[in-house]
Amino acid sequence: MLAHVENGDNSSSIIIDASKFYSDSLIQQSASIKAEGNNTTASLSTESISDNCQTNAPCHTLTGNCITCQFNDSCVYGEDTNITCEAKNARCTGNRTFIKTYNCRYCYQTPSHEHTCQRNTSCHVVSAPRQRYVTKCTVKPHVLCIGNKNFAKHVPCNWTKGYSWGTALLLSIVFGGFGVDRFYLGMWQEGIGKLFSFGGLGVWTLIDVILIATGYLGPADHSLYIRN
Repeated sequence: MLAHVENGDNSSSIIIDASKFYSDSLIQQSASIKAEGNNTTASLSTESISDNCQTNAPCHTLTGNCITCQFNDSCVYGEDTNITCEAKNARCTGNRTFIKTYNCRYCYQTPSHEHTCQRNTSCHVVSAPRQRYVTKCTVKPHVLCIGNKNFAKHVPCNWTKGYSWGTALLLSIVFGGFGVDRFYLGMWQEGIGKLFSFGGLGVWTLIDVILIATGYLGPADHSLYIRN
């Protein structure tokens, strides 16, 4: 649409038209760059899928991104159901259209061993009640399910950095008077206090042994122990 200025001079119209032309040029350039980026992404994605699917194996053995299946969301939850699948972007042998059997459920209903989730190492494991967080999960390639393979899930905080409960308890019993157990758990300030007080003349050492044995005293980063 051309700009129209009531009771204005020609210079105002020229300035407005020039601004519009420059704006339209930027929009067209941005759209062109976006289209090129999308084409590049699509090309890379196709190449990646194609590379992973060049197996020369029977088509009915393909999984994940190598096949497309016609799911029926009216199936009965938990029952094994037959669906028609087709090989895509793949080099395989035999009939490219085949039947597969899967357990009727949505992807977010799959058990934890059939999907992987992003871990959160900033939450506090040692807290009451246990902290929970929302994370992104992805169904494993061989799993067939209805809906989006990527979904959000509310999970309890559960992570570790490798601190051993057995090692911490042993250090507390043997070297607790020197604060070695506290140093091991990352509590260097308390460790220095135990070192210069000789474990609180044995009282602090005894208390720490009980706290570590019961699991009440954990690593300073609020992670879980490794039980061994």
